[in-house]
Amino acid sequence: MAVAHPAFAQIDRRASFTVKIALDPSVGGNVTTAGSAVINGVPAVFTGTTWSDSHSKNSPLFVVDLGYGVGPRIEVLGGFEYGRAGADLVTVGTVPSGPLSASFDTYQFWGLEGGVRFGLRQGHGAYGVVNGGFRRVSDMSAIFTATGLTASRAFYDGSAVPTFGFGGGFIFGGGAGFGIGLEVAVKYAGSLTAAAASPELSAVNKAGERWSLPVSIVLRF
Repeated sequence: MAVAHPAFAQIDRRASFTVKIALDPSVGGNVTTAGSAVINGVPAVFTGTTWSDSHSKNSPLFVVDLGYGVGPRIEVLGGFEYGRAGADLVTVGTVPSGPLSASFDTYQFWGLEGGVRFGLRQGHGAYGVVNGGFRRVSDMSAIFTATGLTASRAFYDGSAVPTFGFGGGFIFGGGAGFGIGLEVAVKYAGSLTAAAASPELSAVNKAGERWSLPVSIVLRF
């Protein structure tokens, strides 16, 4: 005898492939902390600088996720990300001769992440997503400039940091075919490793945690 299964128990076990192309602007976290340092024999006072001040331009992010349905409107995800945030010339503090400026290297990274996407029905509609993983951030140097001072220093060594993110979006189309949509999320990446080659900066390069706001065009197959 055939047994009817309730609709809520049905599970879409279809695999999916998702590509996200995003702008990923910095919105929080510090590239430097407040403190004192000596650069080329010149005492400097750092005021603390945020990523949104130092790295606010040229911030593309590219993400590829594989998904698999494990429950009603629930997919587990695993994927890869690559991104960068270009640097601006920014005032980071003062020296006896006046303001101290810095030009940092690009914040560049790749990472692996896993998570859950929930809410889609037959591959389309509104959804939420939560993910976490790790990110490998390239080493960063800084060129410091002030009246009578120009110096280049290693600032952060290459670092593996934890990541966490959450957000939501909407996908049009979907089903057994192609869907396109928009997603907005909040992303956190952990603190960076102070450059071992620059012990004189140890009071001011002990930050590096970054918050960003990726806004993505989503292509789901």
